[in-house]
Order: sequence, then structure tokens, then C-alpha cells
Amino acid sequence: MDIRYPLGMSQEGVISQLKSLSSRLGLDVEIGVIFSIEPHLLEEENPLVKAFKQIAKTMGVNLKFGTMGGITLAKNLYFKGIPGVVHSPGRDSVAHQPNEYVEIGDLFFCSKLWAGVIYQILGGRS
Repeated sequence: MDIRYPLGMSQEGVISQLKSLSSRLGLDVEIGVIFSIEPHLLEEENPLVKAFKQIAKTMGVNLKFGTMGGITLAKNLYFKGIPGVVHSPGRDSVAHQPNEYVEIGDLFFCSKLWAGVIYQILGGRS
């Protein structure tokens, strides 16, 4: 079973809930962990997050920040002490689906956003 738990939950809490549920259902199951990685959230005051918010605002976009299930490069960087965010072009409704696609306009928009963030992080002005 693949369980991706959000910030605020723990591996131990999920295991406890599974054991409780299996007990209530009268199931004799073995519960073990093969792989686990904690959820994370980069603070909104982090310079990278602030840069994304500022540049997006100048481009007329109100980005939403939060945590998500799964493993991304940003998560791996975070646990090594390197801030990272996940942002990609395209529509969520087709992400990781058969025939996934990204429109060229979305690629151009994101490249402008990312370039602005990089420029600001490196000491430029927005």
C-alpha cells in the first residue's frame, strides 16, 4: 500500500490507524514500512518562496503555496538543507496522465517566471 501523508501526520500515526482499522475489521495483517520520507513545507519567509510570490505578482498571477504528496527533487533538496519549490507549466488535470501535454504558451510563461525568480535570487531587482 502506498500512503502519502501530509504535513501534520506522522508515519507512526498512520501505522497506528491501520492497526486499529484492521483490528476492528477482525483482520490479521502484517504492517511494515519499506520506504518512508517525511512531508515538508518550505517557510513562506524563505527568500526563494518570497521571490516566486513577488515575480508571479508582477506577472499578474497569485501563486498558491502548500505541501503535496509524493517525492520531488524539492523534497530531496529540502532534507539536504537546500530550499526548493515545485512549480511546473501545464494543467493539473493532464499531469501524469496518458497523453500528458504542456502548451507552448505555458512554457513561455513559466520560463519568464523562472528567469525572474533566478534574477531576483541572484541579486537583481524585480
